[in-house]
Amino acid sequence: MPQAVQLPGTSTRPAELSPRSRLRAALRHVAAFAFILFLLAILIGTLFRWDTAQSHENRNLAKMPPIPKNFQQAKSYASQVMVFYRDHFGFRNALIRAVALGRYHGMGPEVNNRIIVGKQGWLFYSKDEKFLADRGLDPFSESDLDAWESLLEKRQKWFADRGIPFLVVIPPDKQTIYPEYLPDDLRGFPTPLRLDQLIDRLKSRHSPVQIVDLRPALFAARKDRQIYFKTDSHWNDDGVYPAYVALLEAMQKVLPKFKLVPQPQSNFAVQTITKSGDLAQQLDLYFEYQEMTRILIRRDLMGKPGALDLLIQIPFTDGPDPRAPRLLTYNDSFTGPMVQFLAPNFSHATYFWNPITEIIDPAPVKAARPDIVIHEFVERKLHDPIPVDPPEIRSEVIP
Repeated sequence: MPQAVQLPGTSTRPAELSPRSRLRAALRHVAAFAFILFLLAILIGTLFRWDTAQSHENRNLAKMPPIPKNFQQAKSYASQVMVFYRDHFGFRNALIRAVALGRYHGMGPEVNNRIIVGKQGWLFYSKDEKFLADRGLDPFSESDLDAWESLLEKRQKWFADRGIPFLVVIPPDKQTIYPEYLPDDLRGFPTPLRLDQLIDRLKSRHSPVQIVDLRPALFAARKDRQIYFKTDSHWNDDGVYPAYVALLEAMQKVLPKFKLVPQPQSNFAVQTITKSGDLAQQLDLYFEYQEMTRILIRRDLMGKPGALDLLIQIPFTDGPDPRAPRLLTYNDSFTGPMVQFLAPNFSHATYFWNPITEIIDPAPVKAARPDIVIHEFVERKLHDPIPVDPPEIRSEVIP
């Protein structure tokens, strides 16, 4: 067998890796080992339900599906388990927050396309996912205006047939009151707001529907104090109070036999708190977006821990004067902080919480026996699909 011939100046020893190549190889091994540890931690965290952060999602997380009892249930069982796993895998909330922090510090794109990060720490809830409404590119069509006019007039007539005044209250979105804090590319478009279009349509047709426009009172109030939260989609108590006064004045006009006098601000104590609002929490940036804000607390609620929080959630209140009118509201979360203001002005007030859909359910009317009905929903709901009321209201005939 011939022997290998070694040429002069050559070596049979394998070439040694350069220091840089050895470093890259070591880093690849470290990365692979770290990835395996990461997957193992996620698996163990899922089994033991470990997480270092709380969920701030405004929805119900998926529940573990029951063991299937037949073939039909078994076919969808795997997909249901995966839905559950996506909502509950180990350290899920901590990872979501880590991604949010990365975006906050400029290490990734902003993926929440319903929250607008404005100027000076102001956050806004977008009216649609493509920001068309916020850019003034989503006005009502004539057919939409016809549909809204018909919807509100049928509601008004249903209550009028029963001798009950009906007022529509549409709290303005934060960007309507504070447009200067929006990003520059979402400001300055001349298209009229849908709220203006609807009010103008009802006035031009001499419609019996009365919309209480709170904007003049709020624009006047913002000259003295901040009236919406920077980190939340809602108004604060300094915005709720002037809205309450304006609403009570509108109610007085349709209830002349009653005397509705707003509570003076001296009835309320002032406290300053640190708040991180719903928009900051949806971004999982509840420590990064915080603000100092004033809250008003009715003095008879002072010294009662949790009394104000409970008041915001209860379905009815009783006032001190049995001769005062009875109130029924169909409302979303904007009415919540107004309850402590409204309650003393009515002998009995029923709050029909309707946060998702704006239909009018006639069922509460019989038990509430209201002297007046308030239908409140926030301005951005004018960009949602038009609600479909129950047949009793839809069948009303408008002359």
